[in-house]
Amino acid sequence: MPVARPPAAAATYDASARSYAGALSVNSAAARRLIASLPLTRVDTVIDLGCGTGFASLAAIDLLTPADVVGVDASAEMLGRYREATRTSRARVRSLEAPVGAVPLPDGAADLVVATMVLQWVDDRRAALAEAARLLARGGWLGLVVPAIGTDAEFHDAVRGLEPSAPEPWLAVESSRTISPETLLGLLTESGFDVHDWWVEERQRIAPPRRLVERMQLVGAHVFPVPGDDPGIWHRVE
Repeated sequence: MPVARPPAAAATYDASARSYAGALSVNSAAARRLIASLPLTRVDTVIDLGCGTGFASLAAIDLLTPADVVGVDASAEMLGRYREATRTSRARVRSLEAPVGAVPLPDGAADLVVATMVLQWVDDRRAALAEAARLLARGGWLGLVVPAIGTDAEFHDAVRGLEPSAPEPWLAVESSRTISPETLLGLLTESGFDVHDWWVEERQRIAPPRRLVERMQLVGAHVFPVPGDDPGIWHRVE
């Protein structure tokens, strides 16, 4: 069925697909830790929502040996990289270009749904979680990685300190695109999930300012519009 693509986000990830996997090793490691934490030894079908270049899918294939894996993403370029990354895997892998809130698959299609560093970019998080619940077979599992309050604090501190000040959309990102444990637990409960386990990781990343700015451009340019009167704003942040 035809599925509309979220234009701003999809275009951003289309542009960043080539560099994404190399620059987001932290996300890849988090996806693997998530899969390793699940109280499962094997699953039949995995759906990877917002699969990107395949971090979570590859971890699931390695650790849970599924027969089938479906990667879902709104970015056609990301899906191209995903197919390359999973081409030689032992699972049957296919990809679907679709938003995470409207996946063209039947009810109960998977016994594991994962979404790693995706939910924060979704405006209607309840709808995304409802879609995940619909896709899961009875007794299935949902695994999530989300950025907690304080994620990328150094970047947001720099944005707040800009003179002249950053535009309002930039200032709003820190509060709108991070998710507190309490908020996430509430959303999951409202969506009918029984929460088995959750934890918050705290770590300090040591990297040059240029690396941090490049990573934020790769993952979040769609929520950091460049003002026409301030084309060098990314350089000012750095």
